[in-house]
Formats: sequence, C-alpha cells, structure tokens
Amino acid sequence: MHTIEEAYTYADLLLVPQPFEDTSRSEVSTSVSLAQFTFAHPIVVANMESLISERLLLEIINKKGLALNQRIVFPQNQVAFFKKHKDIIPSIDSYYGISIGVKPEDIDLAKDFVDLGGKIICIDIAHGDSRPCYDMLAALRKLPNRRELLIIAGNVATKAAANRLYNYGADVVKAGIGAGSTCLTRVKTGHGYPSMSMLFNIWNLIESYHSSNRFVIADGGLTDSGDMVKALTRSHMVMSGNLFAGCDESRAVLDNNIYEVGSQRFADYSGSSTYKNKHVEGVKARVKLKNKSYAQILEELLDGITSGCTYHGVLDLVELKENPQFVKVTPASIAEAGAHHVKVSE
Repeated sequence: MHTIEEAYTYADLLLVPQPFEDTSRSEVSTSVSLAQFTFAHPIVVANMESLISERLLLEIINKKGLALNQRIVFPQNQVAFFKKHKDIIPSIDSYYGISIGVKPEDIDLAKDFVDLGGKIICIDIAHGDSRPCYDMLAALRKLPNRRELLIIAGNVATKAAANRLYNYGADVVKAGIGAGSTCLTRVKTGHGYPSMSMLFNIWNLIESYHSSNRFVIADGGLTDSGDMVKALTRSHMVMSGNLFAGCDESRAVLDNNIYEVGSQRFADYSGSSTYKNKHVEGVKARVKLKNKSYAQILEELLDGITSGCTYHGVLDLVELKENPQFVKVTPASIAEAGAHHVKVSE
C-alpha cells in the first residue's frame, strides 16, 4: 500500500520557547543577505498588480527592502521606473527588481534592464517547475555580468522542483503553490503542498549543498508575524500580498478602486497569475482598507519577528535557523492561541 505523507501548514505547528540570554529585543537584527545583496529586513511585498505602485516601490526601497515590480500591467514600465530613479536614489540596483514571464519579449525586457545596470530579476509564473521556466533561466545565465545578478524563480512547492531551478541557474527559489488568500490552485487543480512541510523539505536540500549560495523565499499563506517567524526558521525571506493589500500606497487605493459596504471601506485585491478570464486558479476579492501606510504595517510585522527571535533565544535571522524546535498543535490549541472569551475593541 502506498504510504501517504502527513504535511503541515503554519497553523499546524508552534515553536517551543527558548531562553533569551540578552537584555533587550532592541539588540535583534532583522537584516538578511542573499548572495552579495543585503536587505534591512526579510519581508517582501508580493509583486501583484493590485498592490504594486510607483509610490509603494519607493517606500520599500527607502526601507531597504526587496522591491519587486509587477509584470502584468504595462511590464515595460518596470524598466522605465529604474531608468527614472537610478541616478537619484543611491544603490537602487541593490533593492529594486523586475518581474518577467517566460515569453521571448521577457528576455528582451531583462536585457534592457541589465543594460541599464539592473541586477535583480524574478521569473514569476504560477508553475515554475516547467520547461518554459527552465529555458528562461538558461537564457538569463547568458546575460552580461551574470555573476552580479540575483535571479529569483518560481513558484514551486517541492524539494525536487527547487533543485531543478537551482540547477538551471536560479539563485533564489520562490516557494509556495496554492497558499495565497486569493489562490484556488489547490481547490481547482488538486495540487499543492502545505507551506511549513514544503519549507522543511526545501531547506534540507539547501543544507545539502556544499556552498551557501542557494536561497528560498516563502510565498503565501502568511496570516501574521507569527507565521513569518515560523517560515523564517526554514527560509531566507517571506512574501505576502494580503498583509499589505489596502495599504495607503497600494495601487488599488491610489487608483481609487475602493468600495463602501455599510460603514466599512474595501479595496480590490487579486493575484497576478490567479484571477483571469481564461484561468480558474483564483478569485477576484476585496480587502478592508488598512488605513495604514506600508511603513506602519512593516513596523508592526518586524516588531513581531523581533519578539519571535527573543522567544527563540536568538539575536538574528541566521541564528533563528539553528535547530528550531516545533510541536504539532490540536484544533483546541489553535483556538487557545488567539484572543478568546473577550470582545476585541481594537
């Protein structure tokens, strides 16, 4: 009889608290390095058309985060943005990246970007473990100054898939299929992999390499900073759309795609590769306006990650990955974890 593996989502597991020997959480560093690129924090805003705006990209760069542009609406504007700002913003090439698909015009876009001095490129397709993605990685490997580039590719959900993308030339793999809040891939296609177990498997692959030049971004399924802490024990960065959807700088808010339902206000929110007229893998949705800026949301999430590090007894995200201890939780413990038997006022 075929043995069926049990796999876990973020909500299925908790980290076991460890002693913290230092005096203050202010000593915790949230910086992360991917090859020669160093970012002030590990949180990436999902490169989605309803989220990414020029204003939001500038805010992300200002906070020294990884700012990935979206490829769906006027993809050529990604290069125009870089050209416009590269002589004004110091080191923009260290933080700003473009997203591409797998068509011939996408390699042309990548070449134009690199010719201008761009260094970060993300192949952004729903099923990254596919021949078109392999071929695009092979083409990117032939670009001038390849060693100065950071190439991200995804999405994938298994150790074998990640290994294939690394072998074809990806520096960073974006991992996650079907976990996003607007994604129906698992429902409509029957395929996917629970996020935490997926990261365990891919991390085992990364640790098997003799060099430390392979990286992974956990994409989707993150409901708060606690999930980010769990993910960062087995990934280098985390990507979320929902947690930033409806923020002040999001495209939907700036374009005034806002709706009122009773006393509440909502903004449009849909994925780049999920909701389309000819696709079945996602929904077009609305989220409540955050009434907060990107910087405010980022600060709240980083506060949670910082506190998570202290509960783990560590001072940075590298130490966070050293022998994390998890326990499997029951439905009752999940209910116990949140606010309960009270009426939340704020």
